[in-house]
Parts: sequence; C-alpha cells; structure tokens
Amino acid sequence: MLTASENIESGKQHGYEICTVIEHKKYWISAAIQKYNGKYKAYVSKIEESNMISEIYDFNIVKTFPNLNDAYTFVRQKSKKVILNH
Repeated sequence: MLTASENIESGKQHGYEICTVIEHKKYWISAAIQKYNGKYKAYVSKIEESNMISEIYDFNIVKTFPNLNDAYTFVRQKSKKVILNH
C-alpha cells in the first residue's frame, strides 16, 4: 500500500472531509492535495452545515505550492487539523 505522499507524487489526489462542532454549530471541513504540472495544489474549505444549500462558505481556497511540505503546512493551518499525513 502506498503512503499518502507516494500517491500524491504519482498524481493522485489525497484528501479528507470531516464534520465537526464549533461553538455549538456543525461544520464540514474539506482538504486535499494533488500534484499537478510539477506543483502541488492544496484545497481547503469550511462551511457551516446550515449554509450548505446556499453554498456560503466560511472559506474555500485553492493555492499552489512548489513543494509538498508547504502544501501540507497550509492545509493543516487552514483546517486546524492534522489529518493529512505524509
């Protein structure tokens, strides 16, 4: 079985989606990393469950990084979770 980093290096997307409660409100947090044209695209979003129908995100960000470690750091900082592991 390949590690997350090995999957990403082969061009596959690695990500997660979790549901969490913050200040008595349910939120969905999604994050993913994929290698694309030699760079690493990181995606992170957070949305309150009650806003899902109208798609009003707290944030919905895609950034490109020159290396995998920077992409992992960005995802961890924005999602406040350490779920995406190498």
